[in-house]
Amino acid sequence: MVVLQMLSELKKIANYLRIKILKIIFRVKKGHIGGSFSCLDIIICIYLSKIFKLTKNHFNNNSNDFFILSKGHNAIALYSVLDFLKISKNYKLDNFHQSGSLLTEHPSPSKKLPGIEIETGSLGNGLGVGAGFAFANKDNKKKVIVLVGDGELYEGSNWEAMILAANYKLYNLLLIVDRNFAMTLDRTEDVMRLENLEKKIKSFGFETATIDGHNYSTILRKLKKFKSKKSGPPMCIIAKTKKGKGSSIMESDLKFHHGVPSPAEYENILKNLG
Repeated sequence: MVVLQMLSELKKIANYLRIKILKIIFRVKKGHIGGSFSCLDIIICIYLSKIFKLTKNHFNNNSNDFFILSKGHNAIALYSVLDFLKISKNYKLDNFHQSGSLLTEHPSPSKKLPGIEIETGSLGNGLGVGAGFAFANKDNKKKVIVLVGDGELYEGSNWEAMILAANYKLYNLLLIVDRNFAMTLDRTEDVMRLENLEKKIKSFGFETATIDGHNYSTILRKLKKFKSKKSGPPMCIIAKTKKGKGSSIMESDLKFHHGVPSPAEYENILKNLG
């Protein structure tokens, strides 16, 4: 019963944050709404489940685990969760993309923004840095989670980082792929096929599984399994998601990778989200 209540609460929070993200992107006319909606459920599970050391107190005393959003163009999704948790007063989401604000479209590290470890975009640099973090923290058992976009996997640096992580048996590294099958240019499988992605990543030495990236119980089960690892290879979760999750209007339209809804679309998306 407690588990069901927690899952229900996480879903309510996700819907609340999707509405907030939509309103802010519509107001400032800037932001990557589609991918932010596809990865939001994953980020919520990582932070709100309390599986990892990612609370305000952990950041304040430097005992925190690490989360790296390699697909940095979806930073507003991460900001929304950190704002909800009140990690810092500087995460006030209403300041997104405002003059003088630290909450830029792509995340940039600052002492005032605990939880933003490196500057990222969809550039393929997050996994390499994450592997370095994991190597440096292997003995003290701190966990490192890196979330990448599937379109980002066209960058060869990701595969180089996988070779390194497997070679050094970085059991404390978790790679999560936001597998929404879409990118700024087109559908991934129409640009350059990535499938069979699970087989490819497994061949690089990762313990790999493909899941529904919007199923909270499945996500949490895999996160707990990673948390319990004390040895062995690095782990990868390929999370199948929907770009623009929550709105039938956005889920079917690639323009919302970076497009801002029209006033009419905005009203309809709000209705979709309830």
